[in-house]
Amino acid sequence: MPKIISISNNFKNVIHLSVALAICINFYLSWFLIQVSTGPAILSPVIATLIFILILILSIKDLIPVNLIFFIGAYTFGIEAYINTYYFGWDSGVFYYIFLIPLTFLLNTNWSVFITAIFNGSIIFLASLIWHHFEGGTGKLVLAKEVQEELERFNLAGVGMVVLIMMIYFSYTNKVNSDTIIRANFILERKNKEISEQHHHVQILLKEVHHRVKNNLQIISSLLSMQTRSVTDEDVLGVLDESRRRVDAIALIHQKLYSNIQGNKVDFNSYLKELIKTQQIIQSDIDCQLETIDLLLDLDIAVPLGLIVSEMITNSVKHAFKDNKNPVLHISLKENRIGFELIFHDNGVGLPSDFDLESADSLGMEIIAALIDQ
Repeated sequence: MPKIISISNNFKNVIHLSVALAICINFYLSWFLIQVSTGPAILSPVIATLIFILILILSIKDLIPVNLIFFIGAYTFGIEAYINTYYFGWDSGVFYYIFLIPLTFLLNTNWSVFITAIFNGSIIFLASLIWHHFEGGTGKLVLAKEVQEELERFNLAGVGMVVLIMMIYFSYTNKVNSDTIIRANFILERKNKEISEQHHHVQILLKEVHHRVKNNLQIISSLLSMQTRSVTDEDVLGVLDESRRRVDAIALIHQKLYSNIQGNKVDFNSYLKELIKTQQIIQSDIDCQLETIDLLLDLDIAVPLGLIVSEMITNSVKHAFKDNKNPVLHISLKENRIGFELIFHDNGVGLPSDFDLESADSLGMEIIAALIDQ
């Protein structure tokens, strides 16, 4: 597939083409001057030709910047137009080439406003100078009328040829760029469609994984529930119930992930509502109050945080509400200056004054401390 021709490369190619055309024009002008035996007038096209050949070689070898090449060539061309008009007169049409300089300059859109103003101002000044000094006048060299007309026709044809070649070149490069962009857009649309399909496939697989994990956890929960039927020891029953509750809390996370269009994120507000609803089914006399903001959490944050809330609810139910006829749980999740803050409190008996989470003799508190560290 062809590459897009950038503005800088386009301008560089135009400068090479323009300098090559200038060399050809000066070769013809030198040959013309030799034919009419004009003496020192031939020095102008010869010196200009040598300058153009030198800057073309330097530009092809990337020894000097293309912008500098342009300025050297433009001012050489402008000065040569002044000298040749001095020798051949206004009717020779040498000044026609002056109009090609700003035309070529504007083919590069990367010029600064300052350089644009200074350069075009200097070219306008040079054109005005030629018009002021030579308009309507004859040159220093007296040429036959037919020779003068031939020179004018050549210069007019030369300008027209340069303009035509530039138009053809830019028409070609624009077509190449347009075709390249169309092909690139087609390929990009195809790649985007493939990526979209792959993303959709991954989302389906991810949901399926969460669905299977949830089902497996529910099977484990059911097995633990079945195990309790054959156990009479109250302590063992308590351990099995707490284990089942923890498994259910994790299963609820995966259920949310499965049903959530956000992919691998959990709507934690909805999760807490489901968790509290489950608790109220077990302990219908507890008034569970929830005050949260809408928040999507990644799986590695949602799971430990959900287990923390579950453990704290269990701890309150088991220890806080002895002889309390109106038990209340209040959970709030708020945003503060550094992140988010989870506040859990109840109207129970409270914790002992010497309570230390790290050294508490409770599996639930050990789990909470470990999950907080995550």
